[in-house]
Amino acid sequence: MRGAAMTGTPQFLTQTPAAAALVDEALRMIHLSSAVFLRAEFSAPWSIVSLGPRAYAEALCPAAERLILFHVGLEGRCTVQMDSGEEATLSAGEAVVVPYCDRHKMGHPRVTRPVPFQTLIPPLPWRAPPVVRHGGGGETTRILCGYLNCEDLLFQPLLKALPPLIHVRPATASGAAWLRASAQYALEETTAWSGIGARLPELLLVECMRQYLAGLPEERTGWLAALRDPVVGGALALLHASPGDSWTIARLARQVAVSRTVLGERFAALLGVPPMRYLLQWRLQLAAYLLRTTAETLPEIAARVGYESDAAFSRAFKRGVGAPPASWRTKSQASALRRTG
Repeated sequence: MRGAAMTGTPQFLTQTPAAAALVDEALRMIHLSSAVFLRAEFSAPWSIVSLGPRAYAEALCPAAERLILFHVGLEGRCTVQMDSGEEATLSAGEAVVVPYCDRHKMGHPRVTRPVPFQTLIPPLPWRAPPVVRHGGGGETTRILCGYLNCEDLLFQPLLKALPPLIHVRPATASGAAWLRASAQYALEETTAWSGIGARLPELLLVECMRQYLAGLPEERTGWLAALRDPVVGGALALLHASPGDSWTIARLARQVAVSRTVLGERFAALLGVPPMRYLLQWRLQLAAYLLRTTAETLPEIAARVGYESDAAFSRAFKRGVGAPPASWRTKSQASALRRTG
């Protein structure tokens, strides 16, 4: 993933640099594009309700497979409440991330009839980030809203491990100041859709994700919890370090000093899949990343991700992703050209 350098190591990973490297690798692998952003200026009392995932994509980025959205507080405060019940109070210098673009409300809790978000935004295309204004004329709340297209392949362990709502509260005053200043720069950038301006929403989202991971509390299950587990975390580090090796469940179990049964049970409990299934999914994710970002040939990529021939690789890729690797690469490159053209 493109973006700023790692700003902090998750607290529970401070003694496990291999696991911290896996988090950074997963961030790098998330392919973000087609960023759009806008400025929202609300005055109390106010309340809006967002769109659902598909409607969001159609309204803001019609070619998007899925959107990740975030809001950075610039001034004032408001409540963000998901339909699923999660809630956060967003203040200046903080951010919220909605990884799955789920429907949510924003505003003052006492306002019972929120205005639909789609009625406030101007129609596409936008030559520059628009300003959305709404409210009753009282205390002002200013927010930077960013929306990024995220290619949704069959497997992305970090994205699948995230909660519906992430509240990013920088641990230091300088972190909060950086967030506000970067958001303000995004709003003032005159060449909004070229150069650094086009990448600012992406850079802001990367920083929000890393701030979140840096303060992540203990979890019980999922990929982030699996990194903490001495058995599963060790196995994941081995698989990610050498995905092209000829791994078997027996060899992997020997490497982490447990039986095959124990390894399989721990994987199932934390990740819901057996080790070799996880490896297959990660190989395909890595292959897609290499197809999209490098000029390596199919035989070269096949070897890097553990296939003895490009024919075997092509069959596996088509089964998992739905298209042969050569066709997928052509489509991905054409899509990238449309986004930048």
